[in-house]
Amino acid sequence: MKKTFLIAFFVFTSLLLIFTACTETSPAASTVCGYSFGYNQDDDNTSLSAEFLFGHDFVMSADVTISKLSVKLESASDYIIGIYTDNSGSPGTLLSQTEIKSGTIGWNTASIPATALVSGSKYWLVSCSDSSSIKCNSTSDTGLKYGYYPWSDIVTNNGMPSSYSSWITDVNGGDVKMYAMSCN
Repeated sequence: MKKTFLIAFFVFTSLLLIFTACTETSPAASTVCGYSFGYNQDDDNTSLSAEFLFGHDFVMSADVTISKLSVKLESASDYIIGIYTDNSGSPGTLLSQTEIKSGTIGWNTASIPATALVSGSKYWLVSCSDSSSIKCNSTSDTGLKYGYYPWSDIVTNNGMPSSYSSWITDVNGGDVKMYAMSCN
């Protein structure tokens, strides 16, 4: 009798474990983000000053909806990144931006509201930091624009300017280390 009870208990426990394992729900699918456009290489060899807006242009090769922006900082500091339309070869109107974030040395990524970009159109990634230099690779590419914009104005206005008219073309060129990602 004791032996039959132990066997029945063992079979019941085993079936219960198998049933539990088979009916366990799988975790929710994780979000997958992928590089869309920008300069995500680690070939930086110089830095750009804090309290300046730095922008670089990109022409979309396909329709894409972006939801994250990244920038590479030389040291820990607050930063912000935005995406602008093109206005005759300079950043035009702000489409979306990250919140003001506390960054660390290296790559920093922040979310933005999903922003649809159209194939064949030019857009600008623009970044600014309060005290850290933004990493850059000196090249002959003249797509780099910059303009002085005090960090205190970003804090006061709770973000980047909706438009900015004092852009200067960097004649030395460079690839600002920032990029956009689409996530699904």
